[in-house]
Amino acid sequence: MTKLHVHVHVTDLSAARRYYSALFAAEPVRIETDYLKWDLADPGLNFAVSLGAEAGLSHLGFDLPDDASLQEFATRAADAGATARTERDAACCYAVSDKEWLTDPAGLSWELFHSKERIDTFFGQPERAPAPAGACCGGCG
Repeated sequence: MTKLHVHVHVTDLSAARRYYSALFAAEPVRIETDYLKWDLADPGLNFAVSLGAEAGLSHLGFDLPDDASLQEFATRAADAGATARTERDAACCYAVSDKEWLTDPAGLSWELFHSKERIDTFFGQPERAPAPAGACCGGCG
């Protein structure tokens, strides 16, 4: 199932967990010292929160069920005039994924991705500093 993906940076992970758990009436499905993820069925949403130097929207995207869906979205994006940056087997956000990064006409970053496996590190290392403003994971995006 394709899900909308929203990734925000926060400066207080505990406060974010309390707030979004109450808002979504659900606990995160992934809890790390620097990252939280909710995977909601209704609405279909992959909502991620990570520590950042500044709080705010990191990026939007679509969490796609397979590589064929990823390629279909990437083709539509190209047809719409987007230039994509491709990442294969990217280790980011506690997963290994294939990705296409786009920028929309308003300048917002969009991540199209298909995750292949879970891993124990955020971005190739278990401990990290907060991501700088505008970065997804302190290295990807």
